[in-house]
Amino acid sequence: MILPEAAGRRLRALLPVVLALLAVGVVIAVVQRRRPASAPVHLSDLKPTTATQGWGKLGLDRSVAGNPAWIGGQRFEKALGTHATSRICYALEARYSRFECAVGMDSETIEHGTSIAFRVLGDERVLYEGPVLSGYHEPVTIRLGIEGIHELCLLVEDGGDGISFDHADWGAPRVFE
Repeated sequence: MILPEAAGRRLRALLPVVLALLAVGVVIAVVQRRRPASAPVHLSDLKPTTATQGWGKLGLDRSVAGNPAWIGGQRFEKALGTHATSRICYALEARYSRFECAVGMDSETIEHGTSIAFRVLGDERVLYEGPVLSGYHEPVTIRLGIEGIHELCLLVEDGGDGISFDHADWGAPRVFE
């Protein structure tokens, strides 16, 4: 039989160990609740399920003409360079919650006086419909929630003056979990 005094000594001896284990458990619980920010997945690193356009070939991390992608005064290392009218689709299978990019007319054709418009579809539903853009302009930022979206489609349309020189860039198009 353990005497009350002996039990008290044993409990006092174990108390630092018990407190340390409790502290570790609290830290583990807090760390598990905090979900680390996911690294973006750049669309130029994924294979599209569909890629059609009015002229040329889809530029991966380049303009449609094969040059570095520039919108206004900003260069984009990661980009999709395309030409109106275009449709570029990706199977996302509802794995992502956010889509972000910057869009605009590629600087290589701004002197031609053409115009374009950007749209984003999620499962064939319009998520973004931008204004008609022409000439020199700063990149237009797009940030969209895409939770539950299975197919994301990026469209560039003619701005109403024909498709000649309608070079369009999706700057740093990326999705996040």
